[in-house]
Amino acid sequence: MIVRTNRIIALAAAILCCCSAFSQTHSAGIFNSPKGFGIDWCSIRSDGTYFNSFNLYMDLCGVISGRTGTPGVKFDFCHDIIVKEKPVGQTRCLIYAGPGASVGYLRDFKSETMGAMIALNGSAGAKFIFSRGLSLDIGLGAELGLDISHKDSDPNAKVVTLYKNGLIRLLYPQLKIEYSFK
Repeated sequence: MIVRTNRIIALAAAILCCCSAFSQTHSAGIFNSPKGFGIDWCSIRSDGTYFNSFNLYMDLCGVISGRTGTPGVKFDFCHDIIVKEKPVGQTRCLIYAGPGASVGYLRDFKSETMGAMIALNGSAGAKFIFSRGLSLDIGLGAELGLDISHKDSDPNAKVVTLYKNGLIRLLYPQLKIEYSFK
């Protein structure tokens, strides 16, 4: 009896997941920015009210300047609300803004040590969806959070500070190139 109940619950959950998955357009691509490089996944709701964006990328703080050779790693999630949609020929232009969250293991501004980072973020930009399944997303993002790292003089002591790069890199553009599929 318990096995049958578990199977029914699992089947119902699978059906609900499939229905929600089919009601959205998904896209995958690359994330490019002076902040870092990585991969991107986006899910646009079929009614056109919002989309969710997930980015996993190498954080390049200190790498480009030559201060260090080790990049950090960062994961961003953003729930972007479509403020305006405007068709331009066969291209859809979406203007969006929304909140999200970020986590990572990286180096903060002028820090010599790597540390954990957790932050609330916000993004705004424009997404151009072309008729052949390609899309181009140009945006900006800011983060307000904490950096938890080791003290330079004592590796056993933890230091919690404001994540400075989240505000310093506010005006760094973010470019995403994605391929859409259902």
